[in-house]
Amino acid sequence: MHTTTHIGLLVIFGVVLLPVYVMFAGWLVGRPREYRTVALTVGYMIGFTVLIVAGLAVTGLVISLITTV
Repeated sequence: MHTTTHIGLLVIFGVVLLPVYVMFAGWLVGRPREYRTVALTVGYMIGFTVLIVAGLAVTGLVISLITTV
């Protein structure tokens, strides 16, 4: 693994996603606690992430097929 990749991962997961971590912690420890809302929102976040990753994988596959032809 390259040093720039390692630093990039630290920046993304440590700095860029910090507001998401704080928001998630606020949902869990804040009052009033509505765990159904937290579960629904986390489900949406996971669903959107899966859709983005799947879309990028399909896009990469299509681009690789186009460039090899």
